Amino acid sequence: MGRNKTGAVVDFIVKNCKDLRVLWITPRITLSENTMWRLRSAGLKVNNYRDFSKGQKERGALDKCKVLICSIQSLHYTTDPFDLLVIDEPETVFSTFLGNATTHRDNLTENWNVLLGHIQTAKKAIFMDAFTTNLSVNFIKGIIRQTDKHLSDHYEVINTKQVANPRQFLEMETFDAWVTHIMQAAEKGQKLYIFTPYKNGLKGVAAVTKTLQKLMNWEENKHIFAYYAEKEEEKKKLCDAESIWGNEQCRCVVTNGTISVGVNFDAKNIFDKIYGFYAPFIPMQSDLQIELNVNDNTKNWETFNMICNIANITIYPVQLSTAHVNNQRYLECHANMAELAFDWNNIVDIDNIRAAALRIKTYNTTATLDDRLQLEKYFFKSKFDNSAPEEEMATTTWYTLVMNFLKQW
Repeated sequence: MGRNKTGAVVDFIVKNCKDLRVLWITPRITLSENTMWRLRSAGLKVNNYRDFSKGQKERGALDKCKVLICSIQSLHYTTDPFDLLVIDEPETVFSTFLGNATTHRDNLTENWNVLLGHIQTAKKAIFMDAFTTNLSVNFIKGIIRQTDKHLSDHYEVINTKQVANPRQFLEMETFDAWVTHIMQAAEKGQKLYIFTPYKNGLKGVAAVTKTLQKLMNWEENKHIFAYYAEKEEEKKKLCDAESIWGNEQCRCVVTNGTISVGVNFDAKNIFDKIYGFYAPFIPMQSDLQIELNVNDNTKNWETFNMICNIANITIYPVQLSTAHVNNQRYLECHANMAELAFDWNNIVDIDNIRAAALRIKTYNTTATLDDRLQLEKYFFKSKFDNSAPEEEMATTTWYTLVMNFLKQW
């Protein structure tokens, strides 16, 4: 994020693909609009799949394009091979085929088969993601093994040498404190960028937007801009986000995950404060991408329950967390009784329901040392057969595990 991946690929296309057919696959409409704007700004003649009617696409209009940007959901309209294939945000593209995969409607199988076909027939395929994991790498390995032998294991993972801009997150203790900070910042005349994972409810985009509109007498789509799934027309305008958000009249942007990918905002120091409300059901990479859409902002960052070392972000809590204070007291009380404190029999046994609850606490950083030890014991016991005696489990193996755990803690 913010390391010019898209710019590097655009430069590659301009320099090396003058006479080649290029297909750029995106996971969302907003990303296709933004990418089209960037490619055209580089002097390329580009077609967007949204430029054509359904009838035109069914009659093969997309196959006549030299440089085409197409969403993964409309890939079934393409049949002819392309020389260069670019898959933007592949982790998100692949995830559209998981779960209920509703975005593909009746074209799920066809889109999947066409995607595999394009990857296998292209002269070069570029997978571009800020958070590349084994999901992408293993997928690529599986595809190239099915192609010609000369392509076997012929792939390369390229990491940018550019270091992400260092950022600082200030952690709020409660949602109410988070909202209070937002209102105070708005009253001070600061320009705000706000993310909440919800659309509706007290914590949703609509509620936050209305609260600020009433407080500041702001007009929507002039002073304050809200984005969620149904705001298609507003999202399409984000191909040139800098002219909208960078306008002096724009005082606030409120969004949920609908623009987690596809928006690049490179203007420096436009927003005074960035607020992010994190919920465990939001993938961490999506949460970071939403908040880091404001790529070059170097002013104050304020967030809620965020773990983001991968993005070169340092978290500064308002004060030491309650869990940390309690753990420190716990350790001080047992300074001379370490073996007793972490003895197998002194750690409460929990069931799968309690384990699930404690895992959530670990995700949002509220788990105490006791909570973590109970989880460690629960997962340790799960490695044994149900008939295994307690004595077999309560061995030096457990003690070694706990000691290693404490070093990490």
